[in-house]
Amino acid sequence: MKALKKKNADFLNVAFTEKERTMLQKLGNQTEDIIRFWVAKEASAKKAGTGFKGQPQKFEVTKVENNILYVNEDCVKTSVIEGKYVVGWTI
Repeated sequence: MKALKKKNADFLNVAFTEKERTMLQKLGNQTEDIIRFWVAKEASAKKAGTGFKGQPQKFEVTKVENNILYVNEDCVKTSVIEGKYVVGWTI
């Protein structure tokens, strides 16, 4: 679970691929979307049993359908809790 806090450009450049940053721009670069992407990537990394190993860009959001994000081959559902936290789980 991640709190909805604004992230700076340095975070975006380290956390996301160019393709992901383009997708986020098309979504309006909203804090909620940025955190949803990050949470989905974390869920996928945990499912893989490896974590990020310092390389979050290896887990790339490739598609977004409402609250479902596709990370590499994983499908991750995200939800906002109490208007201030994002949770995600692989389905």
